[in-house]
Amino acid sequence: MGSALLNIGLNLVAVFLVFLCRLLGVDLYSKFWRVSRLLVYSVRSALGRKTLLLYTDAPDGMRTTHNLGSALQRSLRDRGVRCSVKSLRSGVDLARCPFYSFQVMAVLVLITDVTQLCARESDRKAVQRRLEKYARSGGCLVLGHDVIYRRSRNEILESLAGCSLNRFKQLFESVDYVRVEEGSRLTDHAQLLNELPSHMQLGDNEVVIGRWMDDVDFLYVWKEDQTVPLVTRRRVGDGRVFWTNSGDTTKDGPPRALARPEDDYISLLTTLMVHH
Repeated sequence: MGSALLNIGLNLVAVFLVFLCRLLGVDLYSKFWRVSRLLVYSVRSALGRKTLLLYTDAPDGMRTTHNLGSALQRSLRDRGVRCSVKSLRSGVDLARCPFYSFQVMAVLVLITDVTQLCARESDRKAVQRRLEKYARSGGCLVLGHDVIYRRSRNEILESLAGCSLNRFKQLFESVDYVRVEEGSRLTDHAQLLNELPSHMQLGDNEVVIGRWMDDVDFLYVWKEDQTVPLVTRRRVGDGRVFWTNSGDTTKDGPPRALARPEDDYISLLTTLMVHH
């Protein structure tokens, strides 16, 4: 009887502590997952294998995310890069990951339908601040399509990437990418540029448009309007932030560039990560 009462008492205390932590803004569950993943990533790193974090909001039960992750892992392996891809279900799941550049080779956040990273503003800002710290400390952060569209409400990432996108043009054919070869937006990373094809066609479904800060490099522009970038690069602290236009989810499903996924898109992402 005494033992049963003790167990009940301990459970009530545990419930009270969890409630108190939530009341104070401390999410013990998320912290537990972050610590456990930190240990896993540390062991991988010690064995010479980094982790690639991948999140897409493609609404197909993780099919696009898993296909994209598998293709990226094969592409990186072909280039002699040993890594493990961690496919994430949501922005909340992303927030439960540790972001340390000595463990995580890159973080890919590819939003195709103005999905907010977290429902609560405080949580959304917290994960953005952690991604910013990761990039500034030497990490490679790749943002896709609607991550920096104004309705996604990722103001910190908008500032980090150097743009708040506010317009779009829907397309019913592939988007023509033209590599930037000259001008004030030309990147100074010649090796990266030389690894990229001069032209690409990707099934993005639309082009998103905004005003970019002057220090942002354009790697590709839209053939139809070459003032509109489709892939950008920006130096932030010791790291780099990339943005890619691919792509928009429609009533017919996620963009072909991601869902298939298209070879040129896989090659693009791989090159950005290897030569950031």
